[in-house]
Amino acid sequence: MLLGIRVRNFEMLRDTRVGVLGEEVFASTDDPERVLAAGLVPPLPLEPLTALIGRNDTGKSSLFHAMRFLSDTVRHGVRFASTLHGRKGFTHLRSNGGPDPVAFDLAIRLSEPNETLLYRVVFDCDRFGRPYVSEEELLRVDFTARTTIPVMRLDHGRGQVDDGTSVPDAGVGNEDATGLGTFGALVNHPLLHALHTTLTRWFFCDFQQPDGTPASASPPSSGGHRHLAPDGANVENVLLFHREADPKAFEAVMARIREKMPGRRPIDRAVLDGKVSGASRRLFTYLLMLEDPRPRPLLCIDNPDEGLHHELVDILAEELRAYSLRRPDVQILFTTHNPYLLESMSPDEVWVFERKPLDQGTEKDTASARCAGADPVVRSMYAEGIGMGSMWYSGHFDPEGDDAS
Repeated sequence: MLLGIRVRNFEMLRDTRVGVLGEEVFASTDDPERVLAAGLVPPLPLEPLTALIGRNDTGKSSLFHAMRFLSDTVRHGVRFASTLHGRKGFTHLRSNGGPDPVAFDLAIRLSEPNETLLYRVVFDCDRFGRPYVSEEELLRVDFTARTTIPVMRLDHGRGQVDDGTSVPDAGVGNEDATGLGTFGALVNHPLLHALHTTLTRWFFCDFQQPDGTPASASPPSSGGHRHLAPDGANVENVLLFHREADPKAFEAVMARIREKMPGRRPIDRAVLDGKVSGASRRLFTYLLMLEDPRPRPLLCIDNPDEGLHHELVDILAEELRAYSLRRPDVQILFTTHNPYLLESMSPDEVWVFERKPLDQGTEKDTASARCAGADPVVRSMYAEGIGMGSMWYSGHFDPEGDDAS
């Protein structure tokens, strides 16, 4: 599970962080109520189900873009990743096209093996705009000794790796490849391999087109697909695969989805026949994703409620919560502008994004995020039975001094 992430100099994220990082992981196990009572702000990790809220252009989607870029660099290398998914090259990804390197810091808890890791990677480019991996470090957290143990340290691809198999003079031959991508592909480096598997299986879900319309059916293709594509356009192929692979399991899944869909009709047949409206198709696609027999460790969903009737939003909210409870090894982060989706959430599960000046006297802005659970007033109101959606709708999460309607 991702406990925290800090992104610097990527798009509008000049220095943006959510969750806990570094030595904060030790304090994150403390009781937040006790810390708040002492007048301190507790370090709050990202939860299994976490909502990112805020006004437009405050960095919520940019965070997902940055995380997807990181996942792609581990899998493909930074040069190729810089042009994937419509990206226009590394220099266009840096904040304001400036000269500063792009850096990521992560705190992540693995389920297999049961370890907490701190990962840092820095990307830079030469004068021709060709990106490379500048720095990379992986630390294992020892909670008993309250210290960290180096697993990998590389500077421009050279350094040390000590993860089951010690490599005192480690090196990555391709300067645009990460050490995590190189050594993590080897099973004799268990921590690197586990983190590599986790990051490369992050799923970035956007079941709609850029203009806001739901994704259409897949273009003609043969055979079935085991997993949904990020745009959800291959639903028919996924249905075909699972129906052929295990008919009984497929029917059980369809029965569960049918119970949740309005009308309770044979929804899979209607989807295959193209007789489902855009909103119903989107909800069906989300429910199908949540039935994946080999679930992704992290689902990032951008505005899942967009275009859905409030009845469908209620169904989706219930299913996201149910999924996080029955799949404790899976995490969901989602952005939303809909208060309905927050009503079943706690203060620690909501992060509020806003846009702030990076430094006093500069015109450069950055996306800033704060956890609603760090606000004693919000916690008190929630304890009295006021829902997070109601607080948001009433303006309790607006930036200080913001009197916009």
